This record gives sequence, C-alpha cells and structure tokens, in this order.
Amino acid sequence: MSITTAILIIDGIEQDISFEYIATVLINHDIAMVKHINFMPYFSKKLIYIRAYVELWDWCESENAKDFIDSLSGSNIKTQFQHHENEYWTIKSTEYDSEFPFNIDGCISEYFPLKFYDSCLDIECAEVRLQKAHRDLVFASEFGDDYDIQVEAEMAYHSALKIFKELRCKIGFKAIGIGGQFITHSDHIKKY
Repeated sequence: MSITTAILIIDGIEQDISFEYIATVLINHDIAMVKHINFMPYFSKKLIYIRAYVELWDWCESENAKDFIDSLSGSNIKTQFQHHENEYWTIKSTEYDSEFPFNIDGCISEYFPLKFYDSCLDIECAEVRLQKAHRDLVFASEFGDDYDIQVEAEMAYHSALKIFKELRCKIGFKAIGIGGQFITHSDHIKKY
C-alpha cells in the first residue's frame, strides 16, 4: 500500500469531537494537513461512537510524520495516537478507492481548504474570529429584523466559540507528541 494515497480511519471518537479538532491535532503534531473528513456513527456496547475517514492534502515533512507513517505501514496494525493528555485514538490506514464510502446515508462531512491552515489553527486568529462573530450577533439581535440573519449570526458565533474553546483548552497538546512518543502499536485490538 502506498501511504501517500491512504485514507486514515480513526475509530472510537467521542460525539463531542469536531472536524476542526481532528484537523488541528494532526497539523499541530506536524503529521498531516487534512483535506476532507467524513464522520460515520456506529454502536459499540450500547454507546454511539464516530468513525472518521480522513483524506489528506499532504503529509508534513517532520520526524513526527515519518514516525507516524512508519507506524501505519505495518500490515494489519492499528496505531494508538495520543491526541490529548491521556486520550487516544485508534488509527489505521486504507488504500484510497473511488468506491470509498464518502456518500453514505448518516455520514456527515467537512472539507478543509488550504486557507484553513492559514487562519484557523492559532489562538489569535480564533480569538479575532470569535470577536467578529460576537459583533455580528449583537448587531443582528439588536438592530436586525430578519430572523434568518439572526439565526445565521448565532450559529456562526457558536461555531467560532467552539473552535476558540477547543484551541484554548488544547493549547498544550502540541508538546505532548515530541519525539514520536505519542505513537504506540496495538495489533491486539478487536475489529469492530
């Protein structure tokens, strides 16, 4: 399998994890730039989890990316990836195929243009985005008479707030993965 044409499959994602968080984790660990993510819900032991199919723009040119690619290159080996303190994701890769399940019912997706990596990954940009969304919300609520505009402003504000909170709370996770220590092999995990 060519790792350059791989799709990353992340199992066991909690429901409160966002698309932006996954993209932010992978770029802040100097692993990869995410192009597209699909979330597919599934049940495990009466709980709902999410499986993410992650398509990449490109791998980062770093030691962390090299270690990560090496860990995925083993046959039938799943990799445990530490994304925050003692929280892990199980990741494996599969070959990209035009028949890959990107348009299945119940699947939600997010596309990340390359400009995402210029504006949404640092805390200062997230703070500016939140301030602008707050101003727009206040203006739409106090001076606007169009309900649709008010709803859009409120949704934009909540989205900006969520991104800001995730970046603010997870600001220290970049230091966790220095030297490839956040990667472990686990071929003993059961398949779902």
